[in-house]
Amino acid sequence: MNSNQTPIIARKNKMIFNVLRQWLDNKYAAQCIELDVPIGSVFQLTRPELARKMAVLVVK
Repeated sequence: MNSNQTPIIARKNKMIFNVLRQWLDNKYAAQCIELDVPIGSVFQLTRPELARKMAVLVVK
């Protein structure tokens, strides 16, 4: 699995679902990031919003 296919794993209350990396620009497609978000909310984020949230997590 290359970096462009690595999913973001979002988890809330032990429920896990994947967000396909294709939502993000390639420059953010570096690694699997775990996001603690309410179920479904990640799907309501726009691509730039999701990329920004992930970029912040990568910097930490």
